Amino acid sequence: MVKKQKDGYLVYQKKINRIMKKNLKIRGLKVPPSIILSNFCDDERIKNNYDISFEIWENKDQQEEELKNFDIDLCIIPLNLSYKLFKNGSPLKLLCVNIWGILHVMSMSFKEISWNDMLGKSIAIPMKGNMPDTIFKVLTNKNNLKIFENCEVKYCDSYQSAYEKLVKGEIEFAVLPEPYASDIELRGANRVLNLQNEWGKSFQSKPRYPQACSVINNRISEEEYKIFYEVLKLSTIKIYEDMHASSLKGEDLLGINKEIIYTSFSYCNMETISGTDSLKEINSFFEILENFSDEQNELNELNEFIAL
Repeated sequence: MVKKQKDGYLVYQKKINRIMKKNLKIRGLKVPPSIILSNFCDDERIKNNYDISFEIWENKDQQEEELKNFDIDLCIIPLNLSYKLFKNGSPLKLLCVNIWGILHVMSMSFKEISWNDMLGKSIAIPMKGNMPDTIFKVLTNKNNLKIFENCEVKYCDSYQSAYEKLVKGEIEFAVLPEPYASDIELRGANRVLNLQNEWGKSFQSKPRYPQACSVINNRISEEEYKIFYEVLKLSTIKIYEDMHASSLKGEDLLGINKEIIYTSFSYCNMETISGTDSLKEINSFFEILENFSDEQNELNELNEFIAL
């Protein structure tokens, strides 16, 4: 009788706890940074206090649809996109930068190339307007190339679509993020340009750029987002502390073989740094975009954009 009462109490208490939990809507793209978000969801401080909805966007259309009204609490998205949403009135702020470049130009038929070797060739670029497109445009403009005038550029609505065009021989080059670059490399493709290294050479800087960041909804309190930042930092470190476990999680999350995920970690510049500590590089990045792309970002509100 006592045991039944006790069991009943525990069930009742769990129901109360569930009712008291706040909803937490988390979204990510189908790339390794979403493993950071998965680790975040598994942290005791998060799962014990929130009713979590965590989903992966399969393509650009899904991403754009959910970002339209920004009814999301936390997501990792491209830095330039996040600032554009902020400037357009979306209720968000940048919490931290997580990704510092995971892009490569891949080819099945070429092994080593210079930028000039791409002229007159065909290239697939996933998700027009997102980071693969932006970084590629900046680097071609900085190197005084008219790739978009002198190449056959095919935009794809997903990373997988660009990947498949290269595998099928429909194009000669593709700009791919990890783990798709590692995946297609294992199928015989070559990394002909490491865009992080090309960035460093082109701008005499570190071989990295603030590619993707964690943004939070304005409804998240300061007390909460300080905890979120600490958990995101630990969630990033956890990936490299146990890459085998992380690759298994990545396989389940992204639908890509664990060995490919494991290999991709060597090419992923994942480090979670607060917005304030990243501010110098963010400023430099936006100045470069202004000079070498068609993106114009007024930086007068950049400090208001930074949460922490």
